[in-house]
Amino acid sequence: MHMAMVIGGGVVLLGLFLLFGKLWGGAQPDYGLAAKLFVPAWLAVTLVNMWVGSPRQATPCARNCRSSFWSSPCRPCSLC
Repeated sequence: MHMAMVIGGGVVLLGLFLLFGKLWGGAQPDYGLAAKLFVPAWLAVTLVNMWVGSPRQATPCARNCRSSFWSSPCRPCSLC
């Protein structure tokens, strides 16, 4: 359930970045720049989520890196 909430939050964050790209783009919406700015922001959110969540699960970060780190950021970023 937590993974679904994190992925859903990433999709919402992507929508916000695209909205700001449209609002600040002027006559020509700049969705490409919004998507390029989204990817590092989402990576930072994913790293913080893993840093906070690993001690609560009592699992090492290395194990989470293999299982969820690569799958979680790739799903919302694949929508870009």
